[in-house]
Amino acid sequence: MRVLVIGSGAREHALLWKLAQSRRVSQLWAAPGNPGMAALAECVPIGLNELERLADFAERQAIELTVVGPEAPLIAGLVDVFRARGLPIFGPTQAGAMLEGSKAFAKELMETAGIPTAQHRTFRDPAAAFAYLEEHGAPVVVKADGNAAGKGAIVALDLETARTAVRQMMVERIFGGAGEVVVIEDYLQGDEIGSTALCNGTSFVPLVLTQDHKRALDNDEGLNTGGMGAYAPLPFVSAETERVVHERIIAATLRALQERGIAFSGVLYSNIMLTERGPMVLEHNTRFGDPETQAMMLLLAADLLDLLQAPERLASDSLWHQATRSARPRFGWLSRQLPHGSAHEGSRSGRLSRCRSSTLAPLRTWQAGDGGWARSERGRLRHYACGGGGACVRSGPPDPLRRHALPPRYRQTRPARAAVPDWLRPARAWLTDTASEGLLA
Repeated sequence: MRVLVIGSGAREHALLWKLAQSRRVSQLWAAPGNPGMAALAECVPIGLNELERLADFAERQAIELTVVGPEAPLIAGLVDVFRARGLPIFGPTQAGAMLEGSKAFAKELMETAGIPTAQHRTFRDPAAAFAYLEEHGAPVVVKADGNAAGKGAIVALDLETARTAVRQMMVERIFGGAGEVVVIEDYLQGDEIGSTALCNGTSFVPLVLTQDHKRALDNDEGLNTGGMGAYAPLPFVSAETERVVHERIIAATLRALQERGIAFSGVLYSNIMLTERGPMVLEHNTRFGDPETQAMMLLLAADLLDLLQAPERLASDSLWHQATRSARPRFGWLSRQLPHGSAHEGSRSGRLSRCRSSTLAPLRTWQAGDGGWARSERGRLRHYACGGGGACVRSGPPDPLRRHALPPRYRQTRPARAAVPDWLRPARAWLTDTASEGLLA
């Protein structure tokens, strides 16, 4: 089968890596792709929002399945364009993608359907938003209504931070049109997890639960990023909690969309807070999570192509490698992504830390965006890629990075910072502050 993957990040690199293992896949393309994907797929220089050009390419190359990674082309209506031309594609229509494209729409849908989520108010006028903050107080979460590449949610523990967030979004427009409308919601406390399901109408197949790390700086003291790392499975989530997530959140959301005439297909990836009152939705996404996908693809035993085309035909106990049934997480994705507007965003320097070079041998790296390559003369690191979104790392048995990859509850010691090995020094020009948290600082 001839398959096209849309995107250029580490998530898409991981999807390509898994698709390439399918015996049914004969050729792979990536649009636009990145240099790290070149060993797996032919990269095509077509932008994410060039919808008609993407459809023209798929038609010309007789693509038999297109898999969309990022949210932007989904929100722009890429699936609608493909389906209008009879081209097979995996993902939701533009109407379904509004679940991610508009926080206000998603919150209203959940509130109407009785899906557990934080209390909220939606504002189109900055003055009204400021007045509400003075009345409500902090802590709150301020969210840009539109797509802000995962950086549009500000956890404001004090009023000054909340006011700044509203001003930057609604007045200064740091997220452009995405911040024209803001949602201010109550601050929820608990463990945040990720729930991923492959959906077709009101039926769905749940995948392994994940947890990622969004807040920059130690002790979650910084702003939200696009995601600095993820691991799976989650030993602290009970079977009963998982059942509640499936029934009260996933199934209920699909029914609510169906009642509005939206037959949702593709991925429903939900950020969920495990509170004292039970699981509550922070937000819905309509594509594979990033960096969650990188961890999931390493755990997936089933053929990804089969899973995307007919997930209901696969037995749930055959989807995953044995590692998913172990008592502790074994796979992680490490990166360092800085929040929008950070003073260090896009800087061009970095150095290795937390991990000695001798521990790099069992790692798998995914490339995020355009970047450079560094090779060890001793073969310790076959390739190291970093770019706009960061570098992705896989640790597997014997898993020397487990204690570095996991959050404090699983981390027993904090290793000493390590210097850059000699063979990696020429790569310093490539290493950015958006690269690996586990390997760079």
